[in-house]
Amino acid sequence: MLLAAADLFSERGYAAVSMDEIARTCGVSKPLLYTYFGSKEALFAACAEEAGAELRARLRVLIQGADAPPAERLWRGLLAVFEFVEHHRSSWRLLYPPGGRPSGEIGAGAARARDAMAEQVETLMADTARGRGLPEEMIEHLGPLARVFTDLTIAAASEWAEGPQEPREIAALRVMNLTWMGFGDMLEGKGWVPGQGEV
Repeated sequence: MLLAAADLFSERGYAAVSMDEIARTCGVSKPLLYTYFGSKEALFAACAEEAGAELRARLRVLIQGADAPPAERLWRGLLAVFEFVEHHRSSWRLLYPPGGRPSGEIGAGAARARDAMAEQVETLMADTARGRGLPEEMIEHLGPLARVFTDLTIAAASEWAEGPQEPREIAALRVMNLTWMGFGDMLEGKGWVPGQGEV
């Protein structure tokens, strides 16, 4: 049921798909769909959760592998996010609409996906920082920065999803250049302090 519903949602968008159509496509009755999921919104949220889990599994492989420098791993992760958005544009728009977060089941699923992505970014940054000998008091600051990075990525991907006139690589590169230049310095133990400048 999830696979059939996800295909319909991805192909035509949330609003254009009815529970009757999903039931017919799955070969089950509409009451059975409601028994399992309760509502169309909950069914969509379950589809989004499944797709998000697949994305996070792919990101885990891309950004936690030891076969490339941290910047390259983060870049691969960014590309994977924009590729996901390209293939699930209507679902992404519903999860992360411009100007605010959705409510209900959809909003809760979007928040869980965002938090899970931020945890993966934080793990990459913390592992890199420890590998370079940074003290734990500096590493403590990486959690909030990972969440900021994730929110920035989501915002950039949402803007791009509204009508991309450029390849996904360009949009991802913009995010990478804005963030990694600063994060890269921090992971080298560098920073900026008021009144002192770069230290």
